[in-house]
Amino acid sequence: MLTETFDNQSHAIINPCCKENAPRVDACILTFSYKIEEFVLANYEHEQIASFWSATGSTPIYGIRYKGKKLLFLKLMWGCLHV
Repeated sequence: MLTETFDNQSHAIINPCCKENAPRVDACILTFSYKIEEFVLANYEHEQIASFWSATGSTPIYGIRYKGKKLLFLKLMWGCLHV
């Protein structure tokens, strides 16, 4: 089992670090659905806080406030086909 092979004494292979200027959020919401993206952008106040580039082009990353929480929202297109 995974819990039996866990080794907390070894150095991490992947050690992510957060940049000082990175947005601070309470949660991230990822979707593959353009319909969910349309709904969120039409019904919630949002601002584009970042974007990233991939083979499919630029992907906007939005900041949304919901019930006092700061959320990050983006739609991923990897492996998706727009119909």
